[in-house]
Amino acid sequence: MASALDSLSGIRYTELCYLDEITSIPNDSLYTLQHSLQSTTYPDGHLFIEDAWSHEVGRPEIKVAVFDEGIDWRHPDFGFDGADTATSVVKGGTDFYNNSISIFQSGIFASALSGNHGTSAAGIIGALRNYQLGIAGIAGGDNL
Repeated sequence: MASALDSLSGIRYTELCYLDEITSIPNDSLYTLQHSLQSTTYPDGHLFIEDAWSHEVGRPEIKVAVFDEGIDWRHPDFGFDGADTATSVVKGGTDFYNNSISIFQSGIFASALSGNHGTSAAGIIGALRNYQLGIAGIAGGDNL
């Protein structure tokens, strides 16, 4: 349409006008299975998170600790690009299993116990939102 209008005499400039809809519903592939966040199946058993997301979708200066088994910081829901450890939203950590209270030099924690439960708990809190895969973390921030 813009090209057709540009070709008319007397038209100096055309600009595309995009329409978009603001929504708090994320595009994460497994979001519809997260019944505790937005379920109509269990109306008294969810967080009404979409209402909260319309006000705030995560702030990097807010820190959350997960005291559990290890966290697989390389999980795709945490944004790790496969090469740069800084791309993961999981930062720092203490290995209580090995009795080490120092934060790892890389700023990333991975334990011999990097199992499912610690990773799942951290993901419910901080998995990136609008990442087109996996789940949407409650405070994971927007990846748009």
